[in-house]
This record gives sequence, structure tokens and C-alpha cells, in this order.
Amino acid sequence: MKKLFKYNLMLLMSIFSVAAIMRGPITGPATIIDIIINSLGLSASQAGLLTSLPLLAFAFFSPIAVVCSSKLGLIGTLLLGIITIFLGVIIRSLGGFELLLIGTFLIGVGIALSNVMLPSIVKKYFPDKVSEVTSLYVFFISMGGAIFSVIYLPIAEKASEYGYVGWNVSLLSTLFIIIVPLLMWLPRLKDDKAIVSNKNEAVSLTMMIKSRVAWEVTLFLAFTSLVNYTFIAWLPSILSDMGYSLESSAGLHGILQLSGVLPSLVLLPILSGKVDKRYISIFSTFLVLLSIIGLLIFPSFALGWVIFMGIGNSSAFIMSLSFIGLRTNDPQQTVALSSMAQFVGYLFAAAGPVVLGGIIEDGNSWNYILQLMAFATVIWMLLASLAGRESKVNQTEKITIYNK
Repeated sequence: MKKLFKYNLMLLMSIFSVAAIMRGPITGPATIIDIIINSLGLSASQAGLLTSLPLLAFAFFSPIAVVCSSKLGLIGTLLLGIITIFLGVIIRSLGGFELLLIGTFLIGVGIALSNVMLPSIVKKYFPDKVSEVTSLYVFFISMGGAIFSVIYLPIAEKASEYGYVGWNVSLLSTLFIIIVPLLMWLPRLKDDKAIVSNKNEAVSLTMMIKSRVAWEVTLFLAFTSLVNYTFIAWLPSILSDMGYSLESSAGLHGILQLSGVLPSLVLLPILSGKVDKRYISIFSTFLVLLSIIGLLIFPSFALGWVIFMGIGNSSAFIMSLSFIGLRTNDPQQTVALSSMAQFVGYLFAAAGPVVLGGIIEDGNSWNYILQLMAFATVIWMLLASLAGRESKVNQTEKITIYNK
């Protein structure tokens, strides 16, 4: 680990600064969703759209990231993503449901571009430390998500006391955090080069579509995203329905994010060794299944179940992102697999919050939702055993997307 940090501390910190804004801008607002619903008079389906919209952006703009990386380079595309997030945060806070949707969508587009680039940047600069660096940047994703979740509600309440529209001010308040990665990556832009034809882009994606290994990684990420973002979107509402106060639900939502920090620290030394990744992946999904069953049977112990859920979701997220780098042979393949996995994965996941919101509007209970998620988690566990097998995309399927 000392060698890893000595290798390029500033590069690592630049990666981590991006990771810190990869979740919070779209997950944190769940803690003030009831305030937004009451202020704008939204339905449950409209509220669910605020979570699903960025996921749709993740899906549809992930393939575009391949094209962008061929024209702008990895770092250029990453910066484009950060700038888009920055603009989205501003627009989202201007007021009104339409601007809220537009801003949220732009944030999703920016995160989509960054999502695809980060595994590729890790593969390029840390080819022998993919799992370790991935584990570390997921630590910062979890920390960033936890910080956003914790600060949104008190800022909204305090702004309301001074006569402002609380949720607008709250959403805008985190803008300064997004400036940090922008400043850290701009100096590196001059070293980023990109050359490739559209033909090579098509070949790369076609090659991944035909790969069994690529589909195993893709579907594992799909269910990881589905389960993770469904609970990020609806956990406060589920807990409120169980009798918890708004403040307690928001606090537990923050704990869900914060508990995701633990796997990043625990898995770091484990992933450095030659451990079978299947065991980690299967155990991660089992923890989430246990937490769902726990919420159904013993809701009074929600704190414990939420911690288990956060640990399981985060561990699975680390593994799903690691597999993108571990199952490819070079950064070029990593860009292609990252694009495919996040396109299919987040498209699959985007349906979760909206569909479940519709099920609730039809008169079903949150217990029924938990039962559906338990079933999905069983399938997720089976996919973990497949994606965790030691195998790679065919070495002969190498393609060129950019020059170092």
C-alpha cells in the first residue's frame, strides 16, 4: 500500500475527489423528498422519477462516453462530466418541477460520463492495483453520499426559517464540493490524447455484446444498481411507513450511506491477496437479503438492518466495479465493458423506483415491496457467483480507443 500511495498521491486524490460527487447529488435529495413533494405537489411516481431520471441518463449516456473518450480522451471526458454535474446542480435549484427534472437529468449525464471513465483511468494508471484503488474510491463514493444525505435536511430546515424555499437552497448548497475535482483535473488535461475512428468504437461495443464474461459482469452490476438505488430512493419512505419520524428516517438514510464506508476499508487488504472474488460477492448479496428479511420481520431493529444493507450494497458495488477492470485486458477494453455494463445496468435499475412507486400507488404496502426486493436479491446472489469466476474477455478482442 505504501508503494501505491507513493506512486502518485495527487492522482489518487484526484480520482477520489470525483468519487466523492458520484452519488450524493442524486441520492442525498431522498432525505428531503417529502419536503419537495409537499412544496411542488408531486405524486409518488413523479417523486420516483427524480431517482429514475439520472439512472436513465446513466444508461443512455454510458455508450456515448465511448465516443467522447475517442474525441476528448479519458480526462477530457471526465472533465466534461464534472462540468455537466456542476451545471445540473445550479439548474435543479432554480425552482419548479420542470427545472428540477432538467437539472437532475444533467447531473445524471455528468455522472454517467464520469462513471465510465473512472474504471478506465484506474486500469490505465494502476493496472496491477485495480481492486485496491476501486475499493478506495468506493470509500469516497460512500463518504460523499453520507455527507450529502446528512446535510440536505438541516440546510433545508434552516433556510426555511429565514424565509427561503428550503429545498432549493439545500440542493444548491453542495455546489462548492463539485468545484474541487474540477480544479484537480484541469491541469492534467494537457497530457490527455485521443485518437480513434468510429469503426473501432463500434467494434469494441460489438465485441463486448458477444462476450459471455461481459454479460456476467453487466448483469451483476444491473442487479447491484437495482437493489442499491431502490433502497436509496425509498428507504426513508419505507421507514416512515414503519413509524419512524422524518428525522430518524433521514438519519438512517445517512447511516445507509455511511455504513458503505466499512467494506472499502475491510476489503482493501483482502483484495490485495489472492482471494476468490466469488465468496466476497455472494456474501455481500447475502447480507442485503438478510437485512430485507430483517426489516420485514423485526422492523424495530432497523438500525442494524440498515447497517447490514449498507455494508452489503457497498461490498457488491466495489466488486461490480472491480470486475469491469479485472475481466478486461487493457484500458481500451475497460472503456468498452464499462460503457456496456453501465448502459444495461442502469437502464435496468432505473425502472426500480418508478415501478415500485406505481405499485405503491395501486394500494400495495411497503412490505410487499420488500418481498419483491428479497426475490430480486436471490437472483442477484446467483449472478454474483457467475461474475466472480476468474475469467477475462478474449485477449484477441483488443481494440484501440486512445493513445497514452
